[in-house]
Parts: sequence; C-alpha cells; structure tokens
Amino acid sequence: VTLTAYGDKSLVKALYGYPADTIPPGKTSVKNWEVYLGPLEYDIVKAVGYNLQESINYGWVEFLAKPLLDFLKWLNSYFHNYGISIIVITVIMRLIFLPLTIRSMVSMKRMQVKMEQIKPKIDALKEKFKDDKTKQNSELMKLYSSHGINPLSSLGGCLPLLIQLPVFIALYDVLLHSIDLRQSSFLWINDLSEPEHLFDIPGIGIPFRILPLLMGVSWFISQKMTPMTPTAGNENMQMQMKMMQFMPIIFTVMFWGLPSGLILYWTVSNILSIGQQIYVNRLVNTPQGG
Repeated sequence: VTLTAYGDKSLVKALYGYPADTIPPGKTSVKNWEVYLGPLEYDIVKAVGYNLQESINYGWVEFLAKPLLDFLKWLNSYFHNYGISIIVITVIMRLIFLPLTIRSMVSMKRMQVKMEQIKPKIDALKEKFKDDKTKQNSELMKLYSSHGINPLSSLGGCLPLLIQLPVFIALYDVLLHSIDLRQSSFLWINDLSEPEHLFDIPGIGIPFRILPLLMGVSWFISQKMTPMTPTAGNENMQMQMKMMQFMPIIFTVMFWGLPSGLILYWTVSNILSIGQQIYVNRLVNTPQGG
C-alpha cells in the first residue's frame, strides 16, 4: 500500500497494488480485502487480528519497546497524566542503571583530579618537547603511567552508556510513535505527542518553545560538569572535545520539532545527570577535604 499526499495535502490518497490477473472471456474476477482506518494503538490493532500489531515498527529494539510501552500505560493508569508518567519512568530507568553510572562517573572524576594535580608537569613536558611531538607523547604517557593514569580507561566510562543505549532507544521510539500521548497535556504543554507551540516568533515565523531550550541548557550544564578525558598531546582528541561543546546547540535545533513527550524525557534525564554529577563531585572531593 502506498500513501501519498493528495490535493491540498490535508488529504491522503492510498494506492494498493497486487499481481496482475488474467480473466478469461465471459468470466469475472472478484478481489476482496479488508482495510483498517484507525490509530496505530497496539491493543486496538491487535484486537483487529491478522497480526496487524506488527505494522507498528519499533525497529531492532522492539523486544524492549513493547514492555516499556505497557509499563508507561500502567504508570498512567495510576497518575492519570502521561507527563508525570514519563518523568517517573525516566527516574526509574536512571535508578536501575545508577550503580554502573555512579561507578563510571567516580572513576572519571578521580582521573580528572589526578590530571589537575600533574598539570604543571604536563605543561612543562609540552614546552620542553614542543618541537618533537613523538617524544612529547612518549614522555606524557610515561608521566601518566607513573601517576596511575590510563587515558584509555575513559573508554570504560562508555560501558554504562552502551548498556543503557538499547533501553534509551526503545523509550525514544515509544515516545516518538505512541498514539497514547495524543492530546495528553502537561503543565503548559497542550499535547505531548506534538511539538510544543506557544507562539510564533515575530518576523521569522518560527515557533517559540520552552522545553527544547530547557533541554539544551540542561544538556550544556551537564556537559560542563562532566570530567574531561586526558587530551594533552593528542590533537585529534582535543578537536573532538571542542566539537562536543557544540552538541547541546546541535541537538536543540534537531529536537526543536520533535514531540514534547520525547523532549520532556530528555530534559528530565539531563537534570538527573546533573544531580548525579553533583553527588559524585562531593563523593570524590570529601575525602580530600577531610
């Protein structure tokens, strides 16, 4: 079946194709089919039959997306508000992965503290071997090793993110495609299934939206609080770190037209990351102060 915009684009034209059929003279050919016109809501289309629920495509994370959708509906049956339900499910997901996340954040913070302690030595080596990058890198690696710093250990900090990634992608797909969020309001947001629209910015006609801006600001703060990996002597890594600084701006623009429910999830997730980093900073710094 092919769906295309028709006329003023407020209508949709459906074309159904099937194999050619040769009709003998004097005979007739009758084709029968059933058409479902309705919302892609899992329980509804499943009740229709014909495995119609398979038309809801959650991609390779479908095995996680469906349980998450059921869980979101269950939460909503108690809170009667999908905005609150999204916040609760985001907090629960964070709590599940909290031990891994805290362990990774503590490791990265401790490495950052060590890097700050030996920064004068790093600067001295960079100045001493500024004309010999190979020797500079070699001496920097010796310095790291003598102080128990492994620049590659930062890759271990990616492990919790990699483990969480399928869950976050599944939740992303659920919030992006779920018809259940339609006409569900939260605070100033009228419809969590649609992009937030307060008013159009005069002169340019672009919708002004608060939630994507909150997401970008919270992402920026979270990024600034996150310990940086050692990049001394590695120009490629330094360039990558500079590019990462623009990610909050880039994703704010990319997410500007996405459903408000998805932006709410991402914003809450960023705020929780900030809270976790504050806790880790205190956890690492307190023994040194004592």
